[in-house]
Amino acid sequence: MADAIRSGVDALLADQRERPGELLVTLAACGGGGQQSACAQRPVADVAPVALKPRGRSALHEGIVTLIDDVGAGLAGLEESERPERVVLAVVGDTAADTGDTERVRKLVERQRRDYAWEFVLVDVSSTPRPAGTASTAATGAPGTDEVHNDGVPGEAGVPAEGEWSDVLTAVAIAEARLGVPATAAILAGPGSDGVRAGLAAASAFVSRARASRPWEPVEGFTDDERAAASAPAPARRAWWRRLLGATA
Repeated sequence: MADAIRSGVDALLADQRERPGELLVTLAACGGGGQQSACAQRPVADVAPVALKPRGRSALHEGIVTLIDDVGAGLAGLEESERPERVVLAVVGDTAADTGDTERVRKLVERQRRDYAWEFVLVDVSSTPRPAGTASTAATGAPGTDEVHNDGVPGEAGVPAEGEWSDVLTAVAIAEARLGVPATAAILAGPGSDGVRAGLAAASAFVSRARASRPWEPVEGFTDDERAAASAPAPARRAWWRRLLGATA
């Protein structure tokens, strides 16, 4: 999914360059070799295209903690008049691929939201469909409760029809239970590349709404249409021997 994530993040930055107001960007990528920061509090117009590459394992939870600490330390060193009115931390990654310490992440995210009015938005990238019941933590955080991840074609068994996405926020409630990110600010993107790009486009719309709102003012979450677009399935692939012979599926 690297190409879809790369192009989606670039499109998000390009969209934000066109928005009114000042926006400073801190861009970081995490992986097996630790976290690397591409830029720190740089004007969005000066942020270069994203250079992302897989590094062998997921370090999403570790990366969230490191990024919060780095951004928080940078802001703490500024005069009050120099600090931004709003801080929006956008997380892009596969929550199902990381089994790191979620308790620390959740407490840290909740503290930043409660004490400093930070906004968090999660694009939960799914490279493969997630069957129902793959998560064992519901929105309340109580263990042992099945959670439904609805991926697929609207109207099929177990998949909500168009217009019903607001009724299945449990599909992303793991974000709230494990990471402290409100379910309304989390979107499941994929497993198709188009879905990942749509999820990042929805995240850009969320950032725009946050930038247009006042400090401490709630930001409207993802819409049904945005969730439906982000759920685009991966295109069917022909068998290797059919591709080799040029045969039709």
